[in-house]
Parts: sequence; structure tokens; C-alpha cells
Amino acid sequence: MPEPPPPLRALTKSELRALGVPPAQVGAVREAASLDALRALVDDALVRRLAPRFGAPAAAPEGTLHLLDDAQRAVVARLVTGGPYTVRGVAGTGKTQVLLHAAARRLEARPPAADLLWTFNRALADAARQAARRLAGPRARALTVETFDGWCKRFLGETRPVLDDRHPDLLALLEEAKEQARRASWSPRSQVWARPLEFWREELDLLRDPPLETLADYLTVERVGRGQKLDRAHRALVWVTHETYARLLDARGVRDWRQVRLDALRRLREARSTRYERVFVDEAQDLPPLALEVARLLAGPSVVVAFDAAQAIYTKGFRARDLGRRFTLTACYRTTAELARAAAPFRAAEADAAPTGALRAGRRPTVVTVTGRGNEAAWVADELERRLDAGAAPGDFAVLTFTRRLADAMADALERRGLPVSRSTEALDLSPATVKVATMSAAKGLEFPVVLLAPLRDADLSARADDPDERRLEEALRRRVLYVAMTRARDELILVQRRGNAARLLAELPADAVEDAGAPT
Repeated sequence: MPEPPPPLRALTKSELRALGVPPAQVGAVREAASLDALRALVDDALVRRLAPRFGAPAAAPEGTLHLLDDAQRAVVARLVTGGPYTVRGVAGTGKTQVLLHAAARRLEARPPAADLLWTFNRALADAARQAARRLAGPRARALTVETFDGWCKRFLGETRPVLDDRHPDLLALLEEAKEQARRASWSPRSQVWARPLEFWREELDLLRDPPLETLADYLTVERVGRGQKLDRAHRALVWVTHETYARLLDARGVRDWRQVRLDALRRLREARSTRYERVFVDEAQDLPPLALEVARLLAGPSVVVAFDAAQAIYTKGFRARDLGRRFTLTACYRTTAELARAAAPFRAAEADAAPTGALRAGRRPTVVTVTGRGNEAAWVADELERRLDAGAAPGDFAVLTFTRRLADAMADALERRGLPVSRSTEALDLSPATVKVATMSAAKGLEFPVVLLAPLRDADLSARADDPDERRLEEALRRRVLYVAMTRARDELILVQRRGNAARLLAELPADAVEDAGAPT
């Protein structure tokens, strides 16, 4: 039987150069028949990047590009032309990689294609820009890479302050809008005015995302998953509050992010002209529904989205039925079979679930139990110090928490120990020089060799809502956040709990899916 061709021979010279192979070594690298032969030619970083072609795990730093398998290369070839298209796959199947390679292929044209890539967060946008430069060199300047919200703000030339949804000034403005509307209404004693501020914030979000332009639209829309019914009279009062709130935003010279999105959509509708040859959308399940209309206004049918409903961590993202022809990726290159099995109980149940298969074996996740309040951070600091002293790089580690408050507290504790830290509550530095401390949501789309979930608490999976239906919805979302966090790990996952604080959560894991490290001595 003839010997199979060397694994890298299928790659073109330009592809190998784009991956970092020195021009003088391209020919020899293409003929390397084993990893040992490859190691004799190039440095360790490049060996790790090329390892998947030899059937070995790609233990590369976060943000680096992986080589594509045959199925991924076939999808890339289709994404370069036509559309709309959807790329579906669970965490670690290479959806982002496929988008980046497709965008890079389009940059090979003369002149390079003027495309747009939206990412889920700023950290992922930074990583995507770096990857595009490695793939396409100077031509990567023709590819615009931004978050959806960041693009909307820049497109508008918005200079007014944009306040976060829970900014106290914004909440006060909403309270004032409700009170002004109540006093001016025909029914100031209606029961709807007694509803909590959270109801008003969420209801006004519903009106603007996707936008409802008239009261007649609002009177007929289905309020799916809202948990509290509103009759026609109540909806009319909410509409008046919505209009009052919009006027107050203008009067105070501020915006919120949903208003920025809505303003961008309205301006694009007025312009009636495409602005990009193609729009690529990563993590589409967590972008607002109006983002799909914005993408279509920008590029017509030439829209490509990467989508995984199991990772949806917000209630109103893209719907799969809104999108074009679907390609499904099934080979999971990031998560080991052991990590995937442990995370499976928290994966969203889908009527049309994306299939997957983990290609690598590894160690089971480890559960560490500490005693005493706040000692999770002390254990994490001790463990990081031990591993860094043994030669590990700080960038190999990410510590993920459910909330911003917990992330800041963890980062503060590690910094007091002299550890180099980058936190998502400021600007996440993706270099190998820092330990990443992030909320589970902010880590979406990223990956790390070692992930520590600390502190892990049952309370973080518990919903605040009183209504049973709303409580189920909120708990389902929190479980998906945990699934996303667990699948950020490439090689090792460590779950750190204070004794008894995560008993319910850990009980959901298969009995043999984790190793119990017990309490530290």
C-alpha cells in the first residue's frame, strides 16, 4: 500500500506563508511527514499551530489560527460568494475560524473586498483583527472588524455618552419617564404603574429591539416569555412611557445602547444603499434581532452568520429560521471529550440540536473545595503561583466568574499577590503576559488552555423572578452561561467552590465526569 502524502502538502504555499512559515522553508514544511520532522524545521509555536494536520491537539495560545479540516475548507469555499449563509456548530467546532478564513480569502482579490465582521465583544474583535493580519497581511486593513454596538456608534458619529443598561442615571431617567407619563395619562391610578422598574426597563427594550414603530404594532405583538400579561389599556400606557423616555434621552443629551442601535437602523433605512460587499457575523445568537436587518441593509443578501443556540446567553438573539442556507460543523477541536461530557448537562436543549464530536481525549474536570468565606480566591492565587513558578505562562489561565463584582474581587485578590492580571471589566489583554479574569459572558468566543471557575455557587444559577415562567427562563439562561464558561477550556477545567456552596450544581454532573480533589491541605 502506498504511503499517504505528507499532511501539509494539501496546503498552498500562500496558506503556509500566511500561517507563519518562513518563505525559504515552505517547500520543506510541505513535505514534513511527521511532527518530529516538522520540529526540525520550525519553532515550537508554529509546530503547535500546525499540529492538528498531524492528528495532534492544537495547544496554541488563544487568538491564534488553526488549520482547517476538509469540511471547514469546503464551507469556506462556499462562504466566499453568494449568501445569505449560516454556519452552525457547538463550541469549539471552528465557526469563528471559518469566518476569518472566508474573509481572508476575499481579501485576496484586487482590490481587496470591503467586508465587515461583527464580533460578540471587544476582546474577540481584537483577536479577530490580529488573526486577519496574520492571514492576509496588509490587505487586512480592508476588513472592518468591530462589535455590533461599536459599529452602530461609529456609523452614527455618536458623541453623546452611551450609558450601560443598569447605569444609575439611566434607571433614574426611566423612573422619571414613568412618573411623567403617569401624571399626564388618562389613567394615573392604573395598576400598571405599580409594576417594578425592571418590568419597565425590559418592556421598553421589547419595543425597541426589534423596533415597533407604532402603538398599533405593539397592541398586536406577542410578548413571548414576558411572564406578565398586558391588556390593551396597559399597553397604551406603556407606549406613552416609551415615547416620554425617548424624549428625555434627547433632552438630557445621553443614549442607551438600544437607542443607538435603533438610530443606526433608522438612518440606514433612510439611506437605502449598501455599504459593504459582505457582512460576517460571529456569535449571532446573542445579537439583537434588528442586527440582522442592519446587516441586510449593509450588504443585501451577502450576509454570513455563525450561530449556536446552545450558547445563547441573552433572551432575544437571531432566530435560525431568519437566516439563509445552513452549514453545520461537527468536529470539535477545542474541548476534549471529558470536558464536553461534563458541560453537557448545562447545554440548552434544542429541537434541532447541532451534532458534535470531540476529537481529543484529556483529563476530567477537577473539583476543589475550600473552607471559609472568600478562600476561593486564596486557593486560585496559590495554584497560579505554583504553576507559574513551574514555568507556565500567565496567558494560559483564565479565571471566570458569574458577575462583574465577583470578577473585580477575584482580580483584586490576585493583584494583591503580585500576579499579572487583565480583567474584562476594564479591557481584556489577550497577550500571554497576563492571567485573564473575566465574567463568564465576557469570555464568550475566547478559549484558554486552563479555565478556573471560581467561585462556583448554586446561587448564581438561581433566578430572581417571582413569576414561575420567568424564573424558568432566567434559570435556563444562567445555565447556558455556565455551559459557555465550561467550554472555554481547551485542556483543563477546575471548579472551585466553598464547601456546600455548589452542591446542587455539582450534583447535576455525571458521577464519573469529574475528579474530586477534596479540600486543600
